[in-house]
Amino acid sequence: MIWKKIGKILLTGMLILGCSVIAAPAKTALADNKTPDYSLIFDYNYYYDKYPDLHSTCGKNPFKLFQHFLTNGMREGRQGNEDFNVYNYAANNLDLIVRYGTADLSLYYMEYITEGYEDGRNCLHPYDPEDDDDEDEKKLSDAALNGYVESMTTSLNQVRTSSDLDRFAVSSSLKNAANARAKELVTLYSHNRPNGQSYTSALNQYGVTYTNSYEIISNDQSAVGTLLGYWLGDSGMGPVLTSKEYKYIGIGCASDDKGNRYWDVIVTY
Repeated sequence: MIWKKIGKILLTGMLILGCSVIAAPAKTALADNKTPDYSLIFDYNYYYDKYPDLHSTCGKNPFKLFQHFLTNGMREGRQGNEDFNVYNYAANNLDLIVRYGTADLSLYYMEYITEGYEDGRNCLHPYDPEDDDDEDEKKLSDAALNGYVESMTTSLNQVRTSSDLDRFAVSSSLKNAANARAKELVTLYSHNRPNGQSYTSALNQYGVTYTNSYEIISNDQSAVGTLLGYWLGDSGMGPVLTSKEYKYIGIGCASDDKGNRYWDVIVTY
């Protein structure tokens, strides 16, 4: 623990002094000339333990390991600590793929420590379907469900703005209708409601004013970014979610007793 703290202090000091050996990758813009906090993506003990191929060239020298991470590891997509995985980060933030592509993965690391961390971007591991077999799995809390909805809304609007489209406006009445529909999907997974009426009757029930509407339903348990990627790649859903015509959105997410998520997304104009 002492070595870990000393290593971080020394690394930060060398960065502040502008040591050319530990220079940040090119094409990285730092807001307000702040020194990036590499501890968000790098821990030399973790890096050493995870990659035995570096033992002969770097040993357990924190400076050599950090230099390798900066000059090679990030571009190769190596994981520098247990809290950040670049592939999960890209999957959960699809607008970054549009912005950076896949030629230089180091750009994703630098975006996270200079912007993404403060913006609260999701770098958690994608959902593992095997988690459904956990005997302790229970119905998700409202706070957890709201977190999924906020993440999906943010990710979708990031995709739209990166494509020079206006952000979806979140309508409270539309959101109420989508929340009601998500709960109904737990009982009946259909575009029709349990009472046999079309989903559009929920729009009328909650006072939504609209000319046209489109509903997406899903009980896919994938991570938000992965699920959004599937929707965007679908021949029906993708064009609607990236349409200039649709202006408003409501997203609902409900859970059954086993923790399975049911999504309802309604867009209108």
